[in-house]
Amino acid sequence: MYYGERTFQDMQSWNKIIGKTYFQKNPNNPNEYRTIYMKYNPFAGRIQPMYSNFVTGTVPDGMEEAHPRLLSAITTMQPTKPEFF
Repeated sequence: MYYGERTFQDMQSWNKIIGKTYFQKNPNNPNEYRTIYMKYNPFAGRIQPMYSNFVTGTVPDGMEEAHPRLLSAITTMQPTKPEFF
């Protein structure tokens, strides 16, 4: 039986970090932070973190801090061939 093709919404529901924004504190200045947006690149077949510049201020309410192990896993442990679509 044919159920149709996989969609981006399917992938987003399986991988919850796609489209999510995290923050990271500046290790040199505790008053600064930057945001990290997790974007899916369909041409590369992987999630790519997009970093902003450091800004001075307080972190917005409800935003999670990016764990260093999450960032290292995203940059090193993704498949080279996408098998989703």
